Amino acid sequence: MNPQSHCRYTHTDRTRVFRDVRSKPMPEITQEQCYFLGFRISVEHAYRYHDALVLADDHDSLLVGIAKECEAIHDGSPETYARDIALVFVRNLKMNDPQMIGSVDSCNITTEIQKTLSRRDDNQFTVVGMLGEGICLVNEKASDALAAIQHARCQGANLAGKDFMPLEVCQAHPVTKEFDALFDTVAKRIMALVGSVSTEGGYVH
Repeated sequence: MNPQSHCRYTHTDRTRVFRDVRSKPMPEITQEQCYFLGFRISVEHAYRYHDALVLADDHDSLLVGIAKECEAIHDGSPETYARDIALVFVRNLKMNDPQMIGSVDSCNITTEIQKTLSRRDDNQFTVVGMLGEGICLVNEKASDALAAIQHARCQGANLAGKDFMPLEVCQAHPVTKEFDALFDTVAKRIMALVGSVSTEGGYVH
């Protein structure tokens, strides 16, 4: 069953072909390199969404992947301006790892996320990531998920002197539940590829 058939919002699915922007290309795909991205596109007083899959192996390559996906959206809709495109959802495949799920639960992070996202606020984001060897949750007021990530990284550097690597960014908006469902579907599909050899521009399966 197509999960998009139950979506209130219109989604364009581009997750069948991943965008490989890894700074150190390697033949195998690892869990930590797989990022599901959700973009909001403003079109005539309404929103539509664009779902994509990026392979990145560090923060800089993730930024490259986000930028390239924005370019692809604009190329597909030339009437769309850069200001009409915003990243609003990010989730790393590692968030589906049982050990990571256990860590998130033990830190009560899921409950805190649900509490923060329970009331709609388009400028409210939750950012889950690794700070050194630990996992943490940061609540950020930001215009989009990219700005929320940058704020969280600055906060991590200022408070702990460590790099913050995002694993999940969610917006306090109803579309986040749709991204949750779509991510689960994509994760089941790509888990079979983890550890396998990648082919340029797409899946091996």
